[in-house]
Amino acid sequence: FATKEELFKWLQAEKFNPAHWGAFTLENCLQVDYKEFTFATAAGHAKKVGISAVLIDLETFVLKSKDAAALREGLTTYCKQNELAFLVVMTMFMTADEQRHRQLLFFQECGDDTKHCVVFFDKEASLPLEILKLPETHRDEHVAAFNQLNTAASRKQAAPLIQRALVEPVVKL
Repeated sequence: FATKEELFKWLQAEKFNPAHWGAFTLENCLQVDYKEFTFATAAGHAKKVGISAVLIDLETFVLKSKDAAALREGLTTYCKQNELAFLVVMTMFMTADEQRHRQLLFFQECGDDTKHCVVFFDKEASLPLEILKLPETHRDEHVAAFNQLNTAASRKQAAPLIQRALVEPVVKL
C-alpha cells in the first residue's frame, strides 16, 4: 500500500495529467471541478453563476470545439442545462519549468453581467487581467478571455469579486 504522502503526490500528478484532460470533451472539462453560486444584483435580482476550474490552458480548452460556433453552442448548452446567468472558466496549468499560470474565460449568451465583472475586476485591481486572444477560429463576442496576472488567486478569491461586481450599480458600458 502507498503511504498517504505517496498517494497525495500521485493524485496531484494525475490531476494535471494532460492525457486525461486531452480525452475529455468540453463538457467533461466544465464538469470536473464545477461550483454554482447565487449572487444578488444591485437591482435585487438573483443571478446563478457557474465557475468551472479546468487544469489546461484556455487555448487547449476552446480547441475542444470545432470552431467559434461550436464553442458558443457548447457553452450555451451548459449554461441552459444548469440555468446559469453566465459561466466563468478558471484555468490553472503548469509550464515545463514548473511555473503556474492562470487564465479566465467569461461567457454570457445575452446580457452585460460579464462585461460589468471585467470592468469591476479592472477597477478593483486585486485580480488583474490581461486580454488573451483566443485562436481566430474560436473567437466569439460572447466569450472574453484573459490571462490572470495574480496567479495565487483561485475561485475562492474570484467568486467574492464576482459577487461584489454584481451588487455594484451598473454603469453604461
